[in-house]
Amino acid sequence: MDLRFKQIIVEENNDSDIVNQFVLHIRADRSLDIELLDEDNKYLGCINTVRIKNKDDESIECIYIEDIRIVHINQGHGTELLQRLIKHCKDNHIDFIYGNLSKFDYKDHQERLVHFYIKNGFEVLIFPKISNNGIDVGQIKYDMRGKMNEKDRNRENESF
Repeated sequence: MDLRFKQIIVEENNDSDIVNQFVLHIRADRSLDIELLDEDNKYLGCINTVRIKNKDDESIECIYIEDIRIVHINQGHGTELLQRLIKHCKDNHIDFIYGNLSKFDYKDHQERLVHFYIKNGFEVLIFPKISNNGIDVGQIKYDMRGKMNEKDRNRENESF
């Protein structure tokens, strides 16, 4: 993985009453880290990802979520980060977002974790205990190809 940064973008979150900033760190290999900062540039959390090719079809672009770190839970910061990642993937024609649910993340707050991903449009698969490899307990997937934003849905409905 090439850790050199190709581009750093700072932008405000215009979708919220709270003025937070996103700092997008795009590496030379096109992987992405997104930091969330408040209006005073105080760190609120981040998502670390890796850009990968699909094993079966290399024309399919994928982002793999390595980690999501949040300073204060239940403040909406994780949702802000995940929604910004989804926007980045849509804007850059990335087909899928994947990730694993680790035993470490899952053991103390299973219901909250599953709810978090489902409310953000992800499919969640929990492995049966028998097939659990000891580290990962499940997977998440977001299929960009199967999603349409609200504007597209409304536009499609107006045409009938």
